[in-house]
Amino acid sequence: MLEEIVELVHSTKRIIVNENDSLDVSAKGMKNYVTNIDIAVSNYIKEQLSKMYPDYEFMDEEIDSDEHDFKKPTWVLDPIDGTTNLVHGYNQSAVSLALLANGIPILGVVYNPFTEETYTAEINKGAYLNGKHIKVSDVNDIEHSLISIGTYALDRSDKKEEDENIELMNNVFRHCDRIRRLGSSALDLCHVACGRLDAMYERLLAPWDIAAGMIIVREAGGRVTDFDNNLIQPTKRTQIIATNGKVHEKMLDILFPSRQTDRTNKKI
Repeated sequence: MLEEIVELVHSTKRIIVNENDSLDVSAKGMKNYVTNIDIAVSNYIKEQLSKMYPDYEFMDEEIDSDEHDFKKPTWVLDPIDGTTNLVHGYNQSAVSLALLANGIPILGVVYNPFTEETYTAEINKGAYLNGKHIKVSDVNDIEHSLISIGTYALDRSDKKEEDENIELMNNVFRHCDRIRRLGSSALDLCHVACGRLDAMYERLLAPWDIAAGMIIVREAGGRVTDFDNNLIQPTKRTQIIATNGKVHEKMLDILFPSRQTDRTNKKI
């Protein structure tokens, strides 16, 4: 299955490259965009998957997760993760496709058509970048960690929400080596998986943002939880922390210092 899914995802490059010359952008909300490429890739992959796997369910950004019970195998797609990057010509965007069984990712593919990097994973079979096995970093202290911070698409008119987001960034910045902001959560997760990053976090992401990247991190030896250290099933919007495992507890403490004495260490 993985080989034919990778081939399908790779075939979206022609859509992305051809349509990029006539990019049509519209706003879904403040600082939240959708383009003709998002729609074209979504329609194409959905059509192809329905032919290949007619009994499977399908979910992407245009279909609310509440409409799914996840009893059937479910494809979860982000046709372009990093749409704002695409709009600005900052070529860090990816097609992210995962297969869920009972709400748990069992296969994931993340493909950046601009760099030709393809991250893949199947449950219990390891994680790979362009066919080569990858694993998380060996960094074991937060002071030497490179961490991607999250700035999810929030309403800039909500000053309290924005201030809370900036406070979290400051907490991380004061404790780690350096911070980065790529603009694609799918690629951030993959960069944790291959050791380019030691950790990433974001306060609110949808299933299509994280489903593929989650299994890639886990199969690379990393750890993925919410901010309360609970195991995540990508069937609804959620917080996320992904790390190499060695700095996970410290990341939780940095993001929420007041919870250090209250939180139970659940070894996930």
